[in-house]
Amino acid sequence: MSRPPHRPPSGTDGDFARLRAAFPEADPAAVARLLGRALRPAQPQAPRTKLVQQQVAQPRQAMMPSAIPWEEQSFWRVERAERAPETALSRPTDQHLTLDDLGPSAFRYGAAPEAEAACPWPQLESRLRVALAGQRPSRSLDLPAALRKISRAEPLERLPRASRAAWPRVAVVLNDRDPRLMPLVADHAMVIDALRRLMGQAHVHLVELGEAGLRRAATAPGTWARRLPEADVVLLLSDLGTLDHRPHSTTGAAWAGLCAALHASGHRLVALSPTSEGPAGCPAQALGWGGRPVLDAELRRDRAEDLAALLSLSSWAPRGLLRDLRRLLGPQRADLVTELDVWQRPGAALHGGQLALSAVDLAALRGRLARALASDDPTLSADTVRAAEALAREWSQVNPPEARIGDRVALNLALRGLPAEPEDATWLDRLGGTLRSGLGPKEAPARAWAAVGRRLAQSVPPERLLEPAGEQLRAVQIWSEQRQLVPDGQALPDATPERWAVRQVGQQLILQPEPEVAHPDVPAAAHRPGSPVGWLLAKQTLVVVRDGQRGSPKPLVPGLPMPFDGAKTLSLDTGVETLTLGLLRRADDGGWQRMGRDRYGLWAEFDVKTSIAEATQRFRWVNPGRFMIGSPESEEGRHSDEGPQHEVTLSHGYWMADTPVTQGLYLAVMGENPSKFVDPPDLRRPVEQVSWDKSVAFVRRLSGLLPSGASDGLAIQLPSEAQWERACRAGTDTATYAPAGKGLDDIAWTAANAMRSTHTVGQHLPNAWGLFDTLGNVWEWCADLRRSLDEPYPGGPRNDPIGKAGQERAFRGGSWGDLARHARAGARDALGPSDRTRYLGLRLARVRAHQLIAVSHP
Repeated sequence: MSRPPHRPPSGTDGDFARLRAAFPEADPAAVARLLGRALRPAQPQAPRTKLVQQQVAQPRQAMMPSAIPWEEQSFWRVERAERAPETALSRPTDQHLTLDDLGPSAFRYGAAPEAEAACPWPQLESRLRVALAGQRPSRSLDLPAALRKISRAEPLERLPRASRAAWPRVAVVLNDRDPRLMPLVADHAMVIDALRRLMGQAHVHLVELGEAGLRRAATAPGTWARRLPEADVVLLLSDLGTLDHRPHSTTGAAWAGLCAALHASGHRLVALSPTSEGPAGCPAQALGWGGRPVLDAELRRDRAEDLAALLSLSSWAPRGLLRDLRRLLGPQRADLVTELDVWQRPGAALHGGQLALSAVDLAALRGRLARALASDDPTLSADTVRAAEALAREWSQVNPPEARIGDRVALNLALRGLPAEPEDATWLDRLGGTLRSGLGPKEAPARAWAAVGRRLAQSVPPERLLEPAGEQLRAVQIWSEQRQLVPDGQALPDATPERWAVRQVGQQLILQPEPEVAHPDVPAAAHRPGSPVGWLLAKQTLVVVRDGQRGSPKPLVPGLPMPFDGAKTLSLDTGVETLTLGLLRRADDGGWQRMGRDRYGLWAEFDVKTSIAEATQRFRWVNPGRFMIGSPESEEGRHSDEGPQHEVTLSHGYWMADTPVTQGLYLAVMGENPSKFVDPPDLRRPVEQVSWDKSVAFVRRLSGLLPSGASDGLAIQLPSEAQWERACRAGTDTATYAPAGKGLDDIAWTAANAMRSTHTVGQHLPNAWGLFDTLGNVWEWCADLRRSLDEPYPGGPRNDPIGKAGQERAFRGGSWGDLARHARAGARDALGPSDRTRYLGLRLARVRAHQLIAVSHP
């Protein structure tokens, strides 16, 4: 690359600036004539203070309520960005699952053993006999009755016999077959069979009442009651609607009306119910299965949650497993009502004799189990969970193979944070291969397996999926979601991360999808709310939000608000990338006179006031992160030392001045203006003819004029080449940052439009992060030492690179006198530290003191 030509500085311009600074009240034209020069008419340009107001006061981008002083506002910024390594997510496999590996889609009814009875028949028989008993004459004489007759002188035509309690001659059994009572199906059958055995088959009339039958009976209960066979007693095997949790349910009212009609028609009613209580005003005699139900609603909910947490050890739970787990907890912690409460959990599905909890519910309950184990919860102790796991494994033998393996994988990860065992890991690889390959339905039903994979991944607490142990299952989740959009005969495309923006709207953070980089000033970005804080990548539909030590998974949906409770840090983890955000206040980052947010992001500025001049410099926060430094070989105008293009990671965020250092700021700090192009009284042109050595001296003197900050210890420096290029590119990977529909003339002063001089800073369109004139106007010194001009970049990824070879110092960005090929983000050049030209200026960076680049000092 050709270097900018060395030309002697204009002493006359420097003398003019010094005289103007010494005699500000003098007529500029008279001073120019005194020096034998003609004063060029000043260009009609708005002062920078107005430009700053334009940047901040955008109606659709107003961020902070004007009633809140900026010192009391909260500003979020990205403190750290970490990318997770991708191994299982991108690992191909040629192993597949076939139809033989896919179990039946529904529970094989009758394959599971029956559960232990809610109440053994010998205990229930005596209580039921008393409740149902009719009065029959016995062989024993009723002596009191005989004496009463004799005392009244009544004839004893027949000796009175004593009556005895006995099973009724005829009974009607109304069996409630509502699905919510399925755990009692075997118990109801036991009672019916025992009554038929004791009373005779012909003396027990069974009436089955499902949901539809109860609705029909409730429409005309009197007519329905009169159609029942004549009987001594009607036994109701039901909860009479007292345990129906379904919203807007009319089951209780239907049973109450039916019981009233039966009583009115002369029937005696006995209800065998889990609660020992019937609806208010019900004429039925209540008989419980045993035990006293808990009446406290909150305690009842807690007991149901504990039992449901144990039930989550099996994704497909037979009712027998539910009964065994309830008995495992014991009568003091769970009863029959608890069992029925769990059976009616919202979102659960019934398949034959099994309860299938929803995947989301499974994940939440397994998370509850994990937290209980971590906190030594006495109710869900490690011994209790181990015993429950043994019961779940025993009952799971009737489940399909994919459910058994999936439960092992999910529980290993959810409860212990461990990856799948080798055998199960192989099965997961085969599942992934099936989803990715797109084999036809005869070989591997990929869409059917997609449902299996999606449910499996969703049944694990989301934060576990984002841990290294969950990587394999996370890949299965991503491929399962993609498979729904791709025909079975086609292979899945590689999972492409989606780009999401974190934006601050008022005092709130939200997440918004932003599939591509769009400049804030183009119409495509006009609808975006708030101010950008950062960007992160995601391959799945959730993000884990950690506020301090607490973490909670959130669905990744547009407009998702980020909760935080007074914490100063917040991390967002998608499994692909993690952003750590810090809360910034004036007291946390000292030395700023003003701070705010606009459509470009976070800004802050300080004032420099000396006896010579006053100036203001605004800075923009640049997030840490990764980018590609250099230019690709195909880029027009490229030089060999701009490659090979490679990835660079900047570990720390930093502040970057939004313009080159102006003549006004340089004059205020150094007391002189060495520039060639001077237009008093407007000193908003960039300072030039400043060597690297002089730039470092300027930085040192400016540092002495600014407070360092209470906690951050901010310091001024020249940016490194990597810091400069990341700030210049602002998320783009093209030669310039010009937005769609704009060209180089819209963003930079070059030889094509500069008319052989520098121009006031901030006149052109800034880049997407609000930085002006990073291309064109003047080249800008960097802190790095520079190798020989023909030596290329080192290849391979780099972290926080600093050039340390050679004697020359690098500068970047092109100038007013250069061709368009030099006004590119990847263009580089270098000169000796004492060299100065009218093409070369500087731009400031502000970093924490421990991040200062040592080579910044000669």
